[in-house]
Amino acid sequence: MLKLPKGKKGWTKAIFLTTLVGLTLLILVRCVDWDDDGTPLEDRLVKIELGGQRFNVPVRYMYGETVAKWNTWRKPKKGRTHVDYLNVSLLTPKLFPYYAQDDARWKVLGHGERIQVSFIKWSFYDGWVAKAMESEEKSSKKGLSQKIDDIHGLIRYERNDNYYLFSIDESVKIYCGRPGTVPFPSCSVRSEYKNGLGFNYYYSAQYLPRWREIDHNIKALFEKFGQAAEASERSLG
Repeated sequence: MLKLPKGKKGWTKAIFLTTLVGLTLLILVRCVDWDDDGTPLEDRLVKIELGGQRFNVPVRYMYGETVAKWNTWRKPKKGRTHVDYLNVSLLTPKLFPYYAQDDARWKVLGHGERIQVSFIKWSFYDGWVAKAMESEEKSSKKGLSQKIDDIHGLIRYERNDNYYLFSIDESVKIYCGRPGTVPFPSCSVRSEYKNGLGFNYYYSAQYLPRWREIDHNIKALFEKFGQAAEASERSLG
């Protein structure tokens, strides 16, 4: 049973923390009662519209926004919700969502096999990766960074024990901690999608050699979510 805070200060603190921690989740899912058709909560659908495009996402892809935060799955809202971003949790490199038999793989120290993806309305102008790479090249000429050997098909610079990497086609920028600098080095990726949408995601640095596969699989997954939404709309006439 939920323990209610006592006194005015308790209520003020509770309201503030609930708003701060739960904002993203409450946009998409809520704990409400309605007729249950027998579908497990984790197999229900979060229906969103993002940047004018529609997606149907099974709740089990939202482990980080549900079980990790609330220790339970949450019921999605009825209807389709307009959002500016959506966070999903996956296991690399095949991008499986949460299943109970894999529970231990979700709870290892560090990033393990987990990948956290934010699907967002793209806030960067066209050609931003090329501009970022140009800026890094200027920094290297000033001695602020150093261009080193390409790796895994990525143009690479080193600065302050970090790597800044760019795909040759100028669609992906990757930032990685240099191995040995932290206990669990990771890579943060910004990748263009289409129609003003893009991805921010991160994973263990051990998966950098598979960056193409992971990026391709993320985009294919969201294509699948989009196709599911289209099929759902058609079935409704």
